[in-house]
Amino acid sequence: MGTGCDPWADPLEECGENAECSFETLECSPTTGTGNTGDPCTSELDCSPGLVCTGELCAQPCDITLLDEEDPNLPGACADGEVCAAATDPIPGICLAECNLVAQDCAGPSEGCNVVTGPGNSARAACTLNLGAAADGDACDFDEDCDIGLLCTEAAVHAVPCPNDAASCCTAICEPIEAPCIGVEGTCFNLNIQGQTTTGYCGGMP
Repeated sequence: MGTGCDPWADPLEECGENAECSFETLECSPTTGTGNTGDPCTSELDCSPGLVCTGELCAQPCDITLLDEEDPNLPGACADGEVCAAATDPIPGICLAECNLVAQDCAGPSEGCNVVTGPGNSARAACTLNLGAAADGDACDFDEDCDIGLLCTEAAVHAVPCPNDAASCCTAICEPIEAPCIGVEGTCFNLNIQGQTTTGYCGGMP
């Protein structure tokens, strides 16, 4: 990653006190942040050295090029029970808690179990900050725009058009046995989530 500092190294050893290695410049930069993983933030300066600010929360960065079966002790690997989810450049990824889409078993009161992109471009289920309140059938751009327990899916897979010809709308999560789809949106479209191979979202061909 260049000849500068190593962003995967311990910030204190790599850059000294109150500093961290920037993923963008690969240079040490000052920081006075004290926020821990999951704490609210408006910029990386709010987070403790080594953490990044994304989605308004401090998070542990990770190397999304590492595959799940690789050594979890490698630099940039997430802890057990977490998945490395794709993030906004230059951050290669962030560690998020894995979860069950049907159970919606995230610990935080404002967290929803949503679909993220994991290593190898795989679809994974992970806990994300979910402040949206859009109901089933309402227009959306992201899963987090919808109420917890709903996903944002393309209009093309729905029998009922999304409001105002929106490209996507909020949709119920399904599983053929535990949470089957009913009515005109009676088809459960599989999401191919790792470890949740029968889980999907409800829809119906127009």
